[in-house]
Amino acid sequence: MSSPFTFVSDFDGVWTNPRRELQAVHQTVQTNLRRMCGWSQEQLEEVYGYFREQVLQRPHQHGWRIDGTFSSFVDEDYFAVPRKRLLSTEYLARRAREVERDRASDSANVVPGLKGRESEETTHYVVVDASGNVVSSTTTLNGSFGSCLVAKGTGILLNNEMDDFSVRPGTPNLYGLVGGVANQVEAGKRMLSSMTPTIVLRDGRPVLAVGSPGGSTIITTVFQVLIGVLDEGLPLDRAVGRSRFHHQWLPDTLFLERGGSYPSGWKESLQRRGHRVEIRSPIGNVQAVSIDIESGRRSGVSDPRGSGRSAGVDTGQVEKKSGK
Repeated sequence: MSSPFTFVSDFDGVWTNPRRELQAVHQTVQTNLRRMCGWSQEQLEEVYGYFREQVLQRPHQHGWRIDGTFSSFVDEDYFAVPRKRLLSTEYLARRAREVERDRASDSANVVPGLKGRESEETTHYVVVDASGNVVSSTTTLNGSFGSCLVAKGTGILLNNEMDDFSVRPGTPNLYGLVGGVANQVEAGKRMLSSMTPTIVLRDGRPVLAVGSPGGSTIITTVFQVLIGVLDEGLPLDRAVGRSRFHHQWLPDTLFLERGGSYPSGWKESLQRRGHRVEIRSPIGNVQAVSIDIESGRRSGVSDPRGSGRSAGVDTGQVEKKSGK
């Protein structure tokens, strides 16, 4: 009878090289680790602060776990830890500069230093082929990990679009949107959705395809890009890259992007008129392609706010490789 247990003898040891991280600390704090016993109080505080900022921040996304009462490493064979970036001189120096030398910093304010934040659970892509066929597709899980159910045998997570119904009229959903009776749950009924994959036609021919993730901000994001291109005549990259704003009725707040470029005094002017203005993280992550009807030229733009990119394929090379 086989044992249901796995014994220690079944595992192989794996050698790691922790010295690289010690060397990185040495480079960052400009202190010789071999003279640890001779460190000044200032140096000790600097290294302690660095350890808390650089090391304890990693559990959130880089392979450690922190509950406030315990911490543990995870197996890097199962979790991708971006060692090269974490140990780069530039990253370590930047994190070290965040350590306050004259006072203890609040551990609750220590956040991950690498920008690995997921988007708002939605993905958009645009494809235009050599024949002029266009796809503008927005796909979503809605919330993190969707409904937390996987379709058997596929590895595909199912979404939780049921959140887009008004579970109870007047009660906000995941994105703060407040619905009414018209959107309440009923058998066979389609729930509302803010997803706005868009294809613009001129004389029956596509000239622009655009869309974005962003939950309740999708509609305002796409709308502002369309206005920029179609009404203001902006180049697609400028229309996509310029600062955005968002309002969704409730909460009664006008959102502006942190670091956005807005007209001088605009925020203050809005506040004087009674608007509640709040600064937030980037709004949307547009992917778009414009098509020149005369030349057939395609111009793809991926929002600088995100990590996507635009790319073209030489169809001649593809046909050559495929033997066609």
